[in-house]
Amino acid sequence: MITASTEDAFLAERIGKPVAIFLINGLCLRGILKSFDSRVALLKPLDARDSETEMIFATAISTIVSVPLTPSARPGARASTDPLAGILTRAD
Repeated sequence: MITASTEDAFLAERIGKPVAIFLINGLCLRGILKSFDSRVALLKPLDARDSETEMIFATAISTIVSVPLTPSARPGARASTDPLAGILTRAD
């Protein structure tokens, strides 16, 4: 059974690490998990051009997965390698 403490432990391990957050509408957001509480998660995008932290409401989140932070996915890197290669995302 999943409880609030299970969710807290899962997310606490991922603070400061790269994650992919899949929303219930199929959109995939990628970035560094900065913070979370029972209502929202704060995500810092991996793309250096998008420096604003995003606030995602918990009711919109379907799935959160860890992703490896490759050298080319670090903020400010020039290469465009996708850190989610092999993970399917919905195309609209």
